[in-house]
Amino acid sequence: MAITGIIDAIKFPNAISGWAYVAEEPSAPIEIYLTKDGHRIQGSFAWGNPREWHWINEGRIGYWFRSEIPFSTELFSSGRLRIFADAGEHGVAELAFDDGMSRFLKAIEAIAAGRIPVGFSTNNFAEIVRWITVTGVKLDGEWYEKFIKAIDYGGRRLGKLRDIEAVDTSLIRVPAGITSKDNSAIIVSDGQALRIGGSDDVRGMYALTDETAAIGANWISLIERRRETIAENIAYVHCIVPEKLTSLRRMSGEDLPRLSAAAEIIEGHFAKSPYYVSLFNVLDFDLDGWRKFDTHLSPRGALLVVNSLLQALNLPQQEAPSCTRLAFLVGDLSTSFFDFPIYDTIHQPVEEMHPPETVFKKPAHRAEDQTGIQVHWRNAKAPIRRKLFIAGNSFSGLGENACDLNWWFARLFGEVYFDFNPALDQAALTAFSPDIVITQTTERFLSTVPQT
Repeated sequence: MAITGIIDAIKFPNAISGWAYVAEEPSAPIEIYLTKDGHRIQGSFAWGNPREWHWINEGRIGYWFRSEIPFSTELFSSGRLRIFADAGEHGVAELAFDDGMSRFLKAIEAIAAGRIPVGFSTNNFAEIVRWITVTGVKLDGEWYEKFIKAIDYGGRRLGKLRDIEAVDTSLIRVPAGITSKDNSAIIVSDGQALRIGGSDDVRGMYALTDETAAIGANWISLIERRRETIAENIAYVHCIVPEKLTSLRRMSGEDLPRLSAAAEIIEGHFAKSPYYVSLFNVLDFDLDGWRKFDTHLSPRGALLVVNSLLQALNLPQQEAPSCTRLAFLVGDLSTSFFDFPIYDTIHQPVEEMHPPETVFKKPAHRAEDQTGIQVHWRNAKAPIRRKLFIAGNSFSGLGENACDLNWWFARLFGEVYFDFNPALDQAALTAFSPDIVITQTTERFLSTVPQT
């Protein structure tokens, strides 16, 4: 009997996922294990995750493995780290990467070594960028310099680059109104890119229908239940970060209402509630509050949100620091339009304020997702000597730069526990025993209402 399987994703720093089955007995249980330099690696493993597009054993052929040691691309490319499927009496087989992942690993290893990958050009640039996002691999500025240098723009190679600075970028004007390849985004005046469609059906959320009305009502019930289940001695607020298209709707060329239908219902219900913080007016038509080629906030926008939440919690607000330290980040809408990176210019705070200590960082539930990431920061020099628990999404973020709400929170509060989760994890909240709880969602994600 033959074991058939593959590794279809790595989620750095320490998780892999894929599928495997015994050809003649698809329901036979399989264990996945890893070895490093011939020695077995300890970790947690789960088998039987559905693969809806691969209907064998009723789709339950997926697996994931989370290692107790971190991975590196070198471990895979050198062959030091190997992945096996053990089906007991049916034998053991070594698993290989699927073609896309294999090309990605070979490409970034070649670039990191200062070589140009075979066949590397703008034709597969977007694929490499997509895999960087999917895998979460951390790459330093030197690596990006090599990456950009390796690109062959129809034979026109770029010269040697330093760390990305203003002099390393070029301003190119394009007509406003250009849409992305998949029609999910548009470039408007002032170089702003707006998400207008995609799997989230951004345009559709503005129409009042029975469905959007039910979504609004369900969110109202959820927020009220959260207030009831959180102990009275714990301060609680909920906030919705508006969609960038909502904030900059007058630039879109479309006749859009002030906010989406579900958000309008929620806002109206909680207009005078002490545990709901409205952010729609705070960011309304604030060009500087958003990254240009990204759907997320700028450092200024993040601080506006943070101060709105602090005000609602009767806590001292953070004065705007000098933000003249430039950083250049590739926007999440960049590769929707072009086969080369579009950098956002970010004005970061000059001073680090009070850098926090990371107590721990727990990885996501699944290799291909961010849900379940948990980060705990502690800060002995923070001005607010209280414990904050926040459940949210990428707008709260992992505190990597001042565009994330958590970059500010981790410097303002004595302790911060972040759960990347649309739901409120009562067990994690109870274990942390916070003084304050914030639940944060995004207007675009209101279509899915969590259970808790």
